[in-house]
Amino acid sequence: MQSALGLRHKTITLLNKTTIQYMNLTIPCCETCNTVHLAQLESRVSNVVLDESRSLDELSNHDINCWLSKIYIGILWKELELRYDRKNPTSENIMSKEDMHVVRFNHFYLQSCRKKMVFTGLDTEFQNSIVRLKCKTSTEAERQFDYMDSFTAHTVGIRVRDKGIIIVFDGGLHESAFPDFVGRHCPDFALHPEQFKEVYVMLTYKASLSLKVAYYSMFQNLETDEFYIALLGFDDHSMSAQSIVIAEEETKRITVVPVIPDHVLDGDAYASWNQEHFAYCLSMYFEIPIETVFFPPDRVRTSLRDDDGNFLDIPMSHGT
Repeated sequence: MQSALGLRHKTITLLNKTTIQYMNLTIPCCETCNTVHLAQLESRVSNVVLDESRSLDELSNHDINCWLSKIYIGILWKELELRYDRKNPTSENIMSKEDMHVVRFNHFYLQSCRKKMVFTGLDTEFQNSIVRLKCKTSTEAERQFDYMDSFTAHTVGIRVRDKGIIIVFDGGLHESAFPDFVGRHCPDFALHPEQFKEVYVMLTYKASLSLKVAYYSMFQNLETDEFYIALLGFDDHSMSAQSIVIAEEETKRITVVPVIPDHVLDGDAYASWNQEHFAYCLSMYFEIPIETVFFPPDRVRTSLRDDDGNFLDIPMSHGT
């Protein structure tokens, strides 16, 4: 992807506001994982993402989770290696080992590329909140790619030519609470790159308001080295949830059944939305003054819709 999009010498901004070239975003990895397991994942993803005749619907939620977890963890791992003040040899690293503990579940997704892992959600197969979006294609190299992430909100947004993906690593909370998010905010139009970024900021700010944290149970079948991970619910109330493990002696097959009390899903899932705070997020990601996007008491400039609520079809030759 770096070669196809001319990214090798482009830079990405780290948490300490310094930059690093994409080609230097390498992290330790054994040969088998790199050339077999992850290479197969990269091949499946790139065959779809770089081909404008193919659709993101061809990629499974599992592959999207694994791929974006790999990128997200990889960047954070690089920050674990680098000092916050890279000119000061006594400075602490950008990321700490304690910080990395927060994204430990993403590591399970990576491990599922090489180990048998069965994920179970509240209703069906476990998944995070994934938004697939159509985007406009540009002939300009700098308009063909975007990458954004938020360590505080646990979101990743990536746009490659005509395809955009936003993921919230929340156990599927947002998808459960707002199943019609795309239909409501991003109808069947191709998004301008600035519109894609605005949708990412919208989801990231919403994720930062989450009042619930996903809670899981994990069981390992030592005989087969298989892992079974079940989402039990959200927040501390989920501590009362349990799971039943059913093992079939002949087939060695394991089934994990969550047992979830009704009150686990009770209560508000998110704190109240604040237009001014959202505007500050927009100004930060777009790197523009707050007064250009926020108009007191509660109006926020948007690239998605006009004053009558109609979706804005912005040509690629225009900015926001």
